[in-house]
Amino acid sequence: MYRVLVFLYILYFICSPARAQDSLLLHNYQYVKTSDVWLTTNNAAALTRMATPKIAEANLSLAYGKGELTDFYDSPKVLQVGAAVESYYRLNSRTVVYGAISYDNWTGRDMTGSAFIHLNDRYPFDLVEDSLTNEGRKHRDTYQLTGAFGIDLWRGYAIGARVDYMAANYAKYKDLRHKNKLMDLAVSVGLYAPVAPWMSAGASYTYHRQSESIDFNTYGKNEKVFKTLIDYGVMTGKVEQFGNEGFTDKSREMPLFEDSHGGSFQLSLQPIEELTALASFTFADGNGYYGRRSPYTITYTQHDRQQKAATLALLWQPAGQAARYHLDLTYSNEKVANRAETYRELTNETSANYYEYYDPAEMGNKQWDDLRIAAKALLGIQGETPTWQLTASYQWTRRQQAAYYYPFYRTQKLTTGEAGIQVRYNLIGRSGIWSIDVEGGYQKGSGAPYEDGTFFDFQSKYGAAVVTPGEQQEHPAMMEAFLYREYRYLTASQYRLGAGLQYAFLFPGTRLKTHIRANVAYRHANESNDYCLGNQHTQLAMTVGCTF
Repeated sequence: MYRVLVFLYILYFICSPARAQDSLLLHNYQYVKTSDVWLTTNNAAALTRMATPKIAEANLSLAYGKGELTDFYDSPKVLQVGAAVESYYRLNSRTVVYGAISYDNWTGRDMTGSAFIHLNDRYPFDLVEDSLTNEGRKHRDTYQLTGAFGIDLWRGYAIGARVDYMAANYAKYKDLRHKNKLMDLAVSVGLYAPVAPWMSAGASYTYHRQSESIDFNTYGKNEKVFKTLIDYGVMTGKVEQFGNEGFTDKSREMPLFEDSHGGSFQLSLQPIEELTALASFTFADGNGYYGRRSPYTITYTQHDRQQKAATLALLWQPAGQAARYHLDLTYSNEKVANRAETYRELTNETSANYYEYYDPAEMGNKQWDDLRIAAKALLGIQGETPTWQLTASYQWTRRQQAAYYYPFYRTQKLTTGEAGIQVRYNLIGRSGIWSIDVEGGYQKGSGAPYEDGTFFDFQSKYGAAVVTPGEQQEHPAMMEAFLYREYRYLTASQYRLGAGLQYAFLFPGTRLKTHIRANVAYRHANESNDYCLGNQHTQLAMTVGCTF
């Protein structure tokens, strides 16, 4: 009986309401970060709206994933370690600064697939291993640094600037080996204007520059022949043998370069004090190439990219209620057109080789349409910590690709939709906060793996006779295994489940709100095909961090 009474007393002590002097315990970084819809934009000038004098969060994380339900370029066995720090700080009544820095150490086993890093998989073309027998370990280090400031010039009218820099190293440790170096830089400047008590406007300009270079090689003397599929799209294109020329030239490092210019406009309305609506429109136009641009080296491809996006964010904070509601809608469209350079090698009067270029040939076109809807309710808010956090979301993506290998072409049109829900309950006690997360989701896609045709097929529309390619006509190459693995990954009926447990407390002798978190996530596909190795993927993660 005595032990039961002691247990009940301890339980009461933990679960009793937090005291006012422990307000740091109720500090919540994500709550502050989303407390103003303007802080969710990349317009640094709007940082001046930050109401909290200062807040920061630091995290150390460890994750392990296992399972074959992955995309063709990913790994069935992943070990990942990361560290990140993010902070807002008001220097004075007019100036607010923001900073973030992170490091990610990623290792994948049993990998083939693409030679690119795939931090963003919307490449104009791909370099894909034309074999399933060269599986090996890959390792990636990623560094990210962000800095921004906003300055109130006069009565809320503000200017700001932001820099986002990312660098990554990537390598495969089995032939055909490759070493990648990625540099991604975005610089933006912005303006913010409180036009009226109920309306604000902003605008920003962004310059984006990215370069990913690849160095292919083998270890020592190797008589084995290695081949790579130059994937124009839908896993079709031409196969190239590894050697001293071409896309996988071992004699030089080959960069895939791109830069773009973009702009964004924002407008917010506050028809009543409790409701804020922000609309944002973004566009960017860029171009790039693969190879080295000089008279004595080859540029193999050139491409153009156009991006458009529209966002609507609603924030409702009803008066007299300890609650907050968010609704976010985002639609984006991205198009990439890729062309292969045509050239011939010439020799000048000094016996030096140089290259003369002609009209490029179309390789392929790609387009992505993305729609995301997310609704969130924060209920029973104490300080900056809600008792309940309910989130429902829906993500819809349509991917259209066309690859050309004259006189043949291949097209693909896939649509994927995923609905999800997450519930978090925060048990706020006297000396700590227990957070319990439960989430689930369902994904389903549609569309055929591919459709083939030739440029001679005109009779259905024009009544002309059909001309078929001759028997000697070279057909495009195809990597069937990776095509169907990705097709299953994007379109198969599948569900996901997840759970998390976190405990946050004030670290003794400090002013740090420390948290320890454990997560598990499971995904299972209900469909398969002959090229898929498994139908599930599980990830376990641990995080230790602090808010200050």
